Amino acid sequence: EQAGEALHNGQWQQLQQQAQQYIQLAPADVQGYEWLAESYRQLQQWPALQQLLQLCQQLNLQSDMLWLQQGRLASQLKNWPEAEQALQRISPSFAAVEVLQLKANALQQQQKLAEALVAWQQLTTLQPRVGRGWLGQALVLDQQGQKQQAKDAYQQALTTGGLSAATVQFIQQRLAIAE
Repeated sequence: EQAGEALHNGQWQQLQQQAQQYIQLAPADVQGYEWLAESYRQLQQWPALQQLLQLCQQLNLQSDMLWLQQGRLASQLKNWPEAEQALQRISPSFAAVEVLQLKANALQQQQKLAEALVAWQQLTTLQPRVGRGWLGQALVLDQQGQKQQAKDAYQQALTTGGLSAATVQFIQQRLAIAE
């Protein structure tokens, strides 16, 4: 109960302590490891998160949340093949938006452009009013040489908004080049 409350309130140090106590009481229950992983991620304790995820694999503790944490960590470390592999293991119904975004980015970083485009398109289907998905599509289309479609996607990203000033400036530069 206390761990759930700490998670809900964003009290990461407290969550870490509660999760460690929970793991001592119930070492076979994946929930404690999920809480501990989230506290490590929020506190940006990457080596501790990496060790915890390795321990979970050794103990054969698996969950969609742990796979997501593995995908997040691998993305943070720019280990795109590992990120892709972890994200592929997550069931389709789980946290679809973040998983798709991480997966699309990992695929794009590995130059798997056709697969990345599909993932970005799925993301914009789920969240048509979020500029990040449109920007991802535009970048892939640009890399594929599909200039008009890329231009349309850049425009859509600007229209939907929610992007940083630097990102808006980047898109405007890409559109100016396309003219």
